[in-house]
Amino acid sequence: MLITRYQNNPILTKNDLPYPVATVHNAAVVKHDGKVFVNYRSRL
Repeated sequence: MLITRYQNNPILTKNDLPYPVATVHNAAVVKHDGKVFVNYRSRL
């Protein structure tokens, strides 16, 4: 299986969050029961 980088990175940026942060790191994405969950880390 060939794995390629997603062209529209980053998926989530600090501007997408409802509070001020310095950085956002896209850690994991999981699909469960038809919903997509993004687990991310941020730094103040």
